[in-house]
Amino acid sequence: QDSLLEIPALMEGCANLVFLDINMPIINGYEICSQIRRVPKLKNIPVVMLTGQDNTLDRLKGKLVKASDFIAKPIETEMVLAAIDKLLFQSKIDRNLLYERRNNQIF
Repeated sequence: QDSLLEIPALMEGCANLVFLDINMPIINGYEICSQIRRVPKLKNIPVVMLTGQDNTLDRLKGKLVKASDFIAKPIETEMVLAAIDKLLFQSKIDRNLLYERRNNQIF
């Protein structure tokens, strides 16, 4: 119910992917996404925005807060699974590249 409480919960957990509804009580999904991006531990977690209003303005706002993907309602299982596959696969590639870069640095 209180979406602001999710930021500390995310920091304690091991989330690999976050789905945020744009229209949530107290604080909207854009602001939560923006907060996630400000936390160093969370900033690279893929965030998928969910909305009942699929329009250019919503997508632009999502880009501004660095959302990873955008899914319009009604939500279809195939769309969710495709986003999961794409974002977790990309996240794994990014982590592997970062690991390789760190290990190949010369000090």
